[in-house]
Amino acid sequence: MTLLWIFAGLLGVAVFALAYQRWKIAAMRRNGLYPAAGQATIDDVRRFAATGHTAWAIRCHREIHPVGLKEAHAAIAKLADQ
Repeated sequence: MTLLWIFAGLLGVAVFALAYQRWKIAAMRRNGLYPAAGQATIDDVRRFAATGHTAWAIRCHREIHPVGLKEAHAAIAKLADQ
């Protein structure tokens, strides 16, 4: 029974984290800080990478290019080195 409660708690945390992330992206889109769905460009990726927002840069990069997380992270690291 205890394991069931632990699982339910972890599931609740995961659902909350996903909802928070979606809310954060929607807020950034409303404020013009994040491109609309399907509208990301390499300039957005460069802007996020230059300002130190690596996670957002990776998100935009993966929206543009169908690559995995590892490949996108490597591309952003390479872009930051330039």
